[in-house]
Amino acid sequence: MIRIQARGVWKAFTSRGGHRVEVLQGLDLDLPAGTFLFVTGPSGSGKSTLLHVLAGLMRPDSGEVWWGDQRVSHLPEARVTRLRRRFVGVAFQEDRYLDRLRVWENVSALLAAQGISPPERRARAVAQLARLGLPGWADHLPWELSGGQRQRAALARALVHRPAVVFADEPAAQVDPETEAAIERVLREENARGATVVVASHEASWRRPGDRVIRMDVASDPGGAGRPGT
Repeated sequence: MIRIQARGVWKAFTSRGGHRVEVLQGLDLDLPAGTFLFVTGPSGSGKSTLLHVLAGLMRPDSGEVWWGDQRVSHLPEARVTRLRRRFVGVAFQEDRYLDRLRVWENVSALLAAQGISPPERRARAVAQLARLGLPGWADHLPWELSGGQRQRAALARALVHRPAVVFADEPAAQVDPETEAAIERVLREENARGATVVVASHEASWRRPGDRVIRMDVASDPGGAGRPGT
């Protein structure tokens, strides 16, 4: 399992009006292996940006991100991609699918890149889909799924290679309470096997004793944008 650390991370964007918005301001974060972290805050506060930076999908403007002894913020992109495919699972709201492939093929695409046989890929994809309440959807095409089903399939894809770290951005945003409970159960199971789990959500409604919570302030507040508080 892997310790995730951010050291003095800054990230800014330019608004449509041409203004520079500091989303992350000197952020420091230390997540020992097995941490369950909620990143909360309103829309525009930098939750998704933080997850993208920690997952190596976005480079910070300055500062460092470490996965164990690997300073991924300073590695070549190809090296970061190889490490992420091995150790990290990501399920973000903007996840896309190859519409010509069936759901199980989309879910298991990373396993194909690892050279795992089609029967094993299908078995593992079907098992993850079943965990998330989609046992009969493996052979459908992605466009046949609802928004909430696509979101669950994205989480299945993030978990299919048994990652050491799981990043989930609003994983229960489009689902009913029963499905939300199933998603929480699956993420708790991943955490119980030792995986670090980072969930971005407007509020930490699943919080349990031992979980960590940081709240991101809105980026329009120049004194607090991107500064997490417990």
